[in-house]
Amino acid sequence: MRYRLIQKPGVLGNLLAAIGGKKGFIGEIRTIRMGSETVVRDIVVFADNLSHMDQLIQTVEDFPDAELLEVCDEVLERLYPHIHSSASIHISY
Repeated sequence: MRYRLIQKPGVLGNLLAAIGGKKGFIGEIRTIRMGSETVVRDIVVFADNLSHMDQLIQTVEDFPDAELLEVCDEVLERLYPHIHSSASIHISY
């Protein structure tokens, strides 16, 4: 998932706690762009199934200091790189 977060102490930790509170597992975190007011990060989140992922997406959408920018399925992208551009799950917000 790619997020735009408000650049202030505790925002990332609170977002990760919200995801963890819904039983989401956190993987790699990459900083994509850092500004004085916001930071864009890719955070790998593991869900048990699509319903669970929907719950995690809703949790992030309800989080006041974060904007969900996009969701992609990295498993499908790795398994089927030749169809990445046309058939992988990729949702932009």
